[in-house]
Amino acid sequence: MLFTLRDLNQSLRFGLNESNLGKLVTGGIYAQSRNPFFLAINFLFAGISLIFPTPFFIVISLLTLFSIHFFILKEERFMRENYGMDYKNYCKKVRRYF
Repeated sequence: MLFTLRDLNQSLRFGLNESNLGKLVTGGIYAQSRNPFFLAINFLFAGISLIFPTPFFIVISLLTLFSIHFFILKEERFMRENYGMDYKNYCKKVRRYF
């Protein structure tokens, strides 16, 4: 997670805010995955459910996985609309997860 925040630098934003776009980050860890921050969260929850394999943690992990995936789909639409061809070209080079 720290690598993602470092590579985002000044482009860190929360939510899908058109008035706070920043520049499209495609370097660093973002050259390997378009969503490394969300991937790290998914791994964290998967790890917790492996260490504590109770129904509660398994359900929370699955809900997190699905919720993040649907948020990523929404964010990708936002990115295509606001960054245009730059984002589309980036998507051709870098996979969504890994």
